[in-house]
Amino acid sequence: MKRKGPKNLSKAEVQRAPALPDLGRLEISRKYPGTIVQVLESVLRKLKLKEDEIRVTNRFIDGLVKRDLVEGLKKKSKAFELIYQKIAWTGSFYEGLKISHPDEFDLNVVFRFPFKADLIEISPRSDNPGFVTIKNFKKALDTIEVDPKWKPVYKELVKWTDESGNLLSNKVRDWMEGIVNKFANDYNIDKPADEQIIVRKSGPAMTLCLGKLSIDVVPVFGFTSVPPSPIRTPRPMNREWFIVPKPLKGQTDIKDAWRVSFYEFEKDILRD
Repeated sequence: MKRKGPKNLSKAEVQRAPALPDLGRLEISRKYPGTIVQVLESVLRKLKLKEDEIRVTNRFIDGLVKRDLVEGLKKKSKAFELIYQKIAWTGSFYEGLKISHPDEFDLNVVFRFPFKADLIEISPRSDNPGFVTIKNFKKALDTIEVDPKWKPVYKELVKWTDESGNLLSNKVRDWMEGIVNKFANDYNIDKPADEQIIVRKSGPAMTLCLGKLSIDVVPVFGFTSVPPSPIRTPRPMNREWFIVPKPLKGQTDIKDAWRVSFYEFEKDILRD
C-alpha cells in the first residue's frame, strides 16, 4: 500500500496549532504556531547564553587575559612588551553567537611594527589567494637597530626573517609558543592540577586550557592602510585589518605566507 505524504497545513491551521513545547522535549513538527522565524527565535531564547553567565565569565576571562597573560608575557619577552598593542576578542562568544556554556574563547594579540609600515612591502601571493608575503622586513628593522628603545630587542626580532629579509610566519609562531609556554610554567607554580594551564598548539593559535575553559591565542599584526591590489578593499576603510601566521596546508616548505584577515569589518557586517 502506497503511503500518503504529509498533509499541507493551511495558514489558519498553523495559527491554531498547539503551543511550542519545552525545549527539553522539542520535536520537529509542522504544528508549531506562527511563522518559522518565531519558532526559531523561541528556540534561540532557550539556547543562548544567560546575561549573568556572560558577566561572570567576562570578569574572569578579562582578568586572566589582561592581568595574568598579557602582563606575564611582557615579563617573558621585552620584544613582546614593546610591540604589543591590544587584545582583540574574536569568535562566537563575542559575536553573540555562542550557545550553551561560555567555555571557548578566541583572541588576537595585536602587534605593531617597530617602524613605519611604509618601509615594508606587502606582496599578495599569486600561488595562495588570501595570503601575502611581508618583504623588506629585515631592511626596515635595520633602521631601528641603534635606536635606544629598540636596540635591546633587535636581535630577537631579526630572528623572524629569512635570507631575503622577509618576515617568516613560522618564526613568529615559534616565538609566541615559546613565551606562552614560559608564562604557563610560571603561572602553574604552586597551583593544584585542576587550576593549571595546559598549552596546546593549533594552527596559528596557542590554546590555553584551564579546567573546562579553552582560550585560543593568535598573534597578528594590524594595519590601517589600504591593502594592496588585488586584495579587495573593504568600504568604508575605517577599521584595522590583520595578517595572521596561519600555516599553509600541505605546503610546509613555505614559511613566509601570512593569511589576510578582515575580522573587524566582518563584525560590523554582523551587527548590521
